[in-house]
Amino acid sequence: MKQSPVPARRMIWLVLGHVAWAAGFVALYAGLSIGCEYGWHVMELAGGVSVQRAMLIVLFLATLAATSVIAFLSWRRWSAARTKTAAAAPAPFLEWASFISSLTAVAAAIVSLAPSFVLTTCY
Repeated sequence: MKQSPVPARRMIWLVLGHVAWAAGFVALYAGLSIGCEYGWHVMELAGGVSVQRAMLIVLFLATLAATSVIAFLSWRRWSAARTKTAAAAPAPFLEWASFISSLTAVAAAIVSLAPSFVLTTCY
């Protein structure tokens, strides 16, 4: 049986962006539920922004930052794989697929979590 030249640990880069998105998604919606239960949506901070809205925005921005950092790092890995010889970088396709996957995680974070800026939080 032939052993793969690509270490299995490199496969984590295929899902790392979506793991960060999922963690942010769960944190944001858990914060939404907790905030509704404890009345954070009626506690005002400054400029008419509630405590809950501020928390949701911070969680969205943290998720966006995490997924963007992962996308940047996977882009760097892909760039390095393209410039090295085949022996030094045996799987440039894997690095490309990881980069594309991380970009979809950034898009998922924007599409699914950005409405926390404008939608009503509790009823």
